[in-house]
Amino acid sequence: MGHRGVPDIAADADPFTGVRIVLNGVIPPYLIGGTSLATPLSAGMTATIQSYLGKSYVIGDLAPNLYLLYYYEYPQFYAWGSAYPTQQFYTGIPGAMFPTLGGENGLYWVIQGMWNPVDGLGQINTYGLAQALSGFPQSIIISQIQIG
Repeated sequence: MGHRGVPDIAADADPFTGVRIVLNGVIPPYLIGGTSLATPLSAGMTATIQSYLGKSYVIGDLAPNLYLLYYYEYPQFYAWGSAYPTQQFYTGIPGAMFPTLGGENGLYWVIQGMWNPVDGLGQINTYGLAQALSGFPQSIIISQIQIG
């Protein structure tokens, strides 16, 4: 692969806001974070999107399509709101990604609303990304595979 060493997306990796795990039937007194949390979160969101899209559309490598959406749909690519009413989490928030509001990785700072070497394009908005991929022109989608 490309060996780029920079992120395409970001997800919660902070062990202080992480999740408790069950280990051998016991809940240890600590939370996990880091890649061990961010990767399964991202995989779960992608699986949910794949379920929504159905068998005729296989996501495959998500990254190329994220960059195409970013290119063709900016600024609608992002969910720009800073606060949403609770009901909107049940009806859906438009925008494929949530922009990261701040942060750094020791070398770089987040640039809100655009790709940066700290968090890539931001965090997946499961509803918004599913809607964006389902409505994107099929002639542009890179990893679409027709089944059946």
